[in-house]
Amino acid sequence: MTDVDRSIADDESPPPPPERPGWAGLALIDRFLIPILTAMLAVGATYIGATLANEGALTTQREQIAEDRPATDRDRRAETYLAFLDVATDYAYSVDGSFECGARENPPGSGTVPLSDECNANLAAVGPARTDFQNARNLVYYYGSQEAQDAAGLLAATLPPAVGKFDPDTFEPVDLDAFGAQYREFNRIVCEDVQTDPARRCD
Repeated sequence: MTDVDRSIADDESPPPPPERPGWAGLALIDRFLIPILTAMLAVGATYIGATLANEGALTTQREQIAEDRPATDRDRRAETYLAFLDVATDYAYSVDGSFECGARENPPGSGTVPLSDECNANLAAVGPARTDFQNARNLVYYYGSQEAQDAAGLLAATLPPAVGKFDPDTFEPVDLDAFGAQYREFNRIVCEDVQTDPARRCD
């Protein structure tokens, strides 16, 4: 074989196969890819941990609210009931005082004379006391037990109507004995609804 033939044969030999990535390629993976994966796993673990912590805090908060609700309802009822009794007393004695003052200054058969400033002041106080009483009664219906609502209605029946146009001429004197009896009954219900000692008597 001539030198020319050898040259041609050498030129027609197949190209060598491509080199596979060796240690250099693995070094690149170790240098870049593994830190990235590690960082991603760390972020995921932090997110999961934070989510679980938040869920735990929310569960604790819900349980605390559930535990506090009876005490909150009891406190609200106590405040509502006592406010109702206060304004009911104001309304009863405001009406009664107006009648007493009017009867004193205008006794039967004496004719009608202008009322004194004291009587006019007593009469002027009836309207606001009437409004306050009805507002407090409404709150009993919102927050009170069924027994308290019924007792509030019985107590209101001993007083002039608190709903509708205010007309002092249609009022009648308050039966303070009947009012006092319903006041004590409502007060008994206050004791039963808000006290926390089951052994305590509310007679």
